[in-house]
Amino acid sequence: MNKLIAATHEILSRQRDVYRDMLAAMRESADAMRAYDTTRVDELNKVVETLALRAKALVEARFIVNRRLAESLGLDPARIGIERVAGLASPTVGAAIRALVDEIQSLVPDISAQNEENRSLAQSSLLAVRGLARLMRQTVEQPVTYGPTAAVRRSGATAGRLQGRL
Repeated sequence: MNKLIAATHEILSRQRDVYRDMLAAMRESADAMRAYDTTRVDELNKVVETLALRAKALVEARFIVNRRLAESLGLDPARIGIERVAGLASPTVGAAIRALVDEIQSLVPDISAQNEENRSLAQSSLLAVRGLARLMRQTVEQPVTYGPTAAVRRSGATAGRLQGRL
């Protein structure tokens, strides 16, 4: 049983580290978006995806350890939560498990908020790209001509030419 409790502590510790790294990468990604560094954004998105997969694997590992712990105690795995695991541990390890859970729970809203900020930045960038594409399309579809007074006119028939004399 002590090995399973130690495994729970180790998994939670790794989970906390992954969430910290994920939040740091997401914040750096936001900075890269603001700096229009698309190469860095792409690199960081891959890092975040890898960390998300690690986090998922750690959650699954914790459920497996939890199930084994419940079975060793003759309990229903659905009825043994992290507080029960912490209660089975020594006071020091139990306190450490609770602290890890608290830290993980405090990171989750920060990650969600950063994800929302990154989504908003990405949408703003996409809107800017669409606007630029629309402007370029208008320039091709309705070329600009310059009249005798250098006034801009849109005309397909005399597109791209200066009219009048200099």
